[in-house]
Amino acid sequence: MTPTSRLLSRVLVAGVLAAGALGATGLVASPASAASADSSTEPVSAEDAELQAAVVAAEDRRITEIRTVTSLARWRGDNWKTPYRLGTEGGYTLVLTPRSTPYTVEDLLQLAPQTFLKLSDGSFFLTEHLVVMPRATLNLGEPGGLNLRLASSHDGFATILSFGGELIIGGEAGSEVAITSWDLAAGEPDATTLDGRAYVRAIGGQFEATYANLSNLGFWS
Repeated sequence: MTPTSRLLSRVLVAGVLAAGALGATGLVASPASAASADSSTEPVSAEDAELQAAVVAAEDRRITEIRTVTSLARWRGDNWKTPYRLGTEGGYTLVLTPRSTPYTVEDLLQLAPQTFLKLSDGSFFLTEHLVVMPRATLNLGEPGGLNLRLASSHDGFATILSFGGELIIGGEAGSEVAITSWDLAAGEPDATTLDGRAYVRAIGGQFEATYANLSNLGFWS
């Protein structure tokens, strides 16, 4: 993928995907190629590299924490059948637990009424992290198309992570799904990656995108 938006049509990827952001493995939509802005081709300074690497390390710690909490719950015999929210280093994370039917936009509106908002222009705005666990499926698609904006600014960013689960970005011809970072105060996508930026990532599991336009997402290398 390039840093610019790209239309994905009928793409199915299974397993762990290598994609250039947030460490060694995973999928990140529209990652920056070690540059601080989408349109920049200038080399990254040592100071800027250190800043972005620190954010990557913080994200890895957050993901490890989620994995540890889930493993401990299973070891203790806890049966968390319903989605739950964790307060982690990088902000709150809504964990989507296994169930037989996919989670949808309507489910997110009910599960996260304060952090998954429908704006007046019809777009949706996510302000916390989402994690899709094994045997869970998140289907991001709406009749007529979906415009999803992930909060992203110097104050922090939101992410969508499939951690062994299934992530489907299900658009159709003429009804595409658009996902981008969004700086609400500036009223535009986040073009700065030095302090991290919203991203979509799959670690294991399955990732499927059909008629999806992903732009201004990801950071570092």
